[in-house]
Amino acid sequence: MRAVPPSPRRAWMLAAGPAAVALLLVAAVSAPAATDPFEAMEVQRPARQVAAPTFRLKTPEGKPLALEDERGKVVAFYFWRTW
Repeated sequence: MRAVPPSPRRAWMLAAGPAAVALLLVAAVSAPAATDPFEAMEVQRPARQVAAPTFRLKTPEGKPLALEDERGKVVAFYFWRTW
């Protein structure tokens, strides 16, 4: 009696399943414990929090962008100028 080959979907699940479980286990074991991000980066926490000054600018697409519109989000600006 000949063995019937698995369907393509089942073959994919049989191949990907153990790999996915192994990846999740590695991620769970290697994930760092919840720590203070300042300590993790070895950066000193500011003595007091100061709000960033309000400013507005246009995006490269010409849309207006105001810093106060991004309140509560992580924002990183990179200002570049050629002389």
